Amino acid sequence: MASLKIGNDTEDMFYENLSLGLAKVLNNIPRITNVTLEKRLPCEKAQVTAWESRHNVYLPDDMKRFYLSTDGFNFYWSYQYSREY
Repeated sequence: MASLKIGNDTEDMFYENLSLGLAKVLNNIPRITNVTLEKRLPCEKAQVTAWESRHNVYLPDDMKRFYLSTDGFNFYWSYQYSREY
């Protein structure tokens, strides 16, 4: 059975919402295995400021807070074409 591999319950809920619950859907599909979500580390404030400077824009505060809390995730899974390897 596939499993979602992330941290504590609050983070689990955050990433489940962020991925629109796709992990639960995939976990219930036969032959889908290795459902994995790898968190990316948050951006540093200096990185966000540098990006704004480079692109000559100011991000909204809520977007800045988002990138300071997470920089997204890598989400992947495997599909078993045959029941035998």
